[in-house]
Amino acid sequence: MAGGTSFIRVQDNGRAMSREDVQVAILRHATSKITAVGDLEKISTLGFRGEALPSIAAVSRFSILTRKPQDELGTSVKITGGKLDDIGETGCAIGTTIKVEDLFLTHPPERNF
Repeated sequence: MAGGTSFIRVQDNGRAMSREDVQVAILRHATSKITAVGDLEKISTLGFRGEALPSIAAVSRFSILTRKPQDELGTSVKITGGKLDDIGETGCAIGTTIKVEDLFLTHPPERNF
């Protein structure tokens, strides 16, 4: 519908993120994959990390639902224009779903491109 102009959703059924990892992943210049220099050689998964999540969240209505297989509840994060609206526990499927709505909400001229 609307060729991805109304929203984009990326979903997996993988390992997901803990609440702590989500809180780090939405920070600028952050990554939840690397905690020591040796971790650079051991990255086994790909995904949104570093600047991607906070950069996208800064210019959109952005949400994450994520639940690890061993957890009963997942984590829900909602950000609008870079401002954290809500973070909390929620029922959701195992894995991670990222939804981006109103891309360039805070920068309307870029939406034209």
